[in-house]
Amino acid sequence: MGRLTLVQLAYNGSQFENNAAETVLDALIRQGVDVSYSCKNGFFHSCMLRAEDGEIPQNAQQGLRSSHCDEGFFLPCVCHPISDMALAPPGLNGEFRTAEVVSINPLNSSICRVSLRPEIELRHRAGQFINFRRADGLMRSYSLCNQPDNEILELHVKRMPGGELSNWIIDELQPGAKISIQGPNGGFYLPENAIDKPILFIGPGSGLGALAAVVLDALGRGFTAPLRLYHGTSAGKGLYLRSAMANLAEANSNFRYVPCVSGIDVPKFCRQGRANDIALDNYPDLRGWRVFLCGTAGMVHDSKKRAYLAGASLDDIFLDPYEHREAPAPQHNELSMSRGLRDGKAGPFHKPSDRFGP
Repeated sequence: MGRLTLVQLAYNGSQFENNAAETVLDALIRQGVDVSYSCKNGFFHSCMLRAEDGEIPQNAQQGLRSSHCDEGFFLPCVCHPISDMALAPPGLNGEFRTAEVVSINPLNSSICRVSLRPEIELRHRAGQFINFRRADGLMRSYSLCNQPDNEILELHVKRMPGGELSNWIIDELQPGAKISIQGPNGGFYLPENAIDKPILFIGPGSGLGALAAVVLDALGRGFTAPLRLYHGTSAGKGLYLRSAMANLAEANSNFRYVPCVSGIDVPKFCRQGRANDIALDNYPDLRGWRVFLCGTAGMVHDSKKRAYLAGASLDDIFLDPYEHREAPAPQHNELSMSRGLRDGKAGPFHKPSDRFGP
């Protein structure tokens, strides 16, 4: 079927027109729909949606896993619809629900652990993210750092300079308060049928929370292949959970934790340099490995390319990039963790990312 001049799109109970000159994502943004997105060119997959009805153009699924294609996932940023379409969010639940703040505890000078109790049980996979919304509508995305069998959700929130929501959470939010959450979202997790093979984890700052969650998931499944986690920060004070990671490594011979500091004052127990450079230099042959990458969009993009050139399959590279994005309303410029359907290939994105995460 050729491209139509005008098609009808249905999303979350609303219907609107999409003309041939715009992508599905353009149409959603034009209608004021709050959707996750980042690069808008199909690279990071942060905008991924699911088609419940209608024909999906072939190019709108390019680069996605075959399992995701079979389930109707596609990239609205490169999709010029060729038929009417009914769309749905990528998460298991696209609706917002209430959650109560249980506790807020510092993990270091800039990162705190926020514990939430959702009014309705949230079933997620280790490494996914939720959208966290304040009463005035300000929203960011944050990774879920707890294991799925724990009914209390755990977020690691880093104070961002000028970040309205992160500073509000750390300075003003109190236990007992009610906020809204949506999710789970993203494909930054071990597939359900994943076979036991080596995994390389790389990420800076509060990205450690999502990486550690996936590590614990792998260990909980009985994986015995090597698990290597490289955590980076610009200064030693930015490290956290070091004792927990060291204890985990001591208890599991296949797991190693490597803290990396890129600044000048490097503690003796750390490697000097950027975590992604050190890790990828240490493992120049990644054939047969899975790779989980989180960090700034540029770092993730470059590391994905290096991992692929080192032999890792695109289906085995999972991405969780952060980026600056304008918040829904009012406009806010806070570092956002991209999370979308963490897909392996070009990786999930966006916590509005893809969170505005670590």
